[in-house]
Amino acid sequence: MEHLKKENNSEYRFIPLTDRANQIIEKARELNPNGEFIFERDGERLTARAVTYWLSKYCRDAGITYKSPHCTRRTTASRLSTKGMPLDKIRDMLGQVDEKTTLSYIYNPNTEQENLNIMNEALKKSDKRYIKN
Repeated sequence: MEHLKKENNSEYRFIPLTDRANQIIEKARELNPNGEFIFERDGERLTARAVTYWLSKYCRDAGITYKSPHCTRRTTASRLSTKGMPLDKIRDMLGQVDEKTTLSYIYNPNTEQENLNIMNEALKKSDKRYIKN
């Protein structure tokens, strides 16, 4: 499609959807059952700018903090990384060619307590070797 980036070998990306994402898409289809696109206005797909505008408006109306689509990409990449998804899979989902770019998206989303819990769990086995009963 003409609006897709052609930086990598694949014209299309396969992005699996969570159960909740599928529910949201089904609801959107119910609201616009004859539309060519899931999110459209007057028969035309929404532009990135329009998506950003509507996302901002609906967050404001709901009284929740707005996060840009770019921020949500970073959060998604970071959470997937924290839960153990391989870097090459995250890179593919983001449509990036270079893993260095993907690494620049990833930050540590954990609280200090969550990091400490992970550290304690990871090092628990090695502690047993040094503790004599």
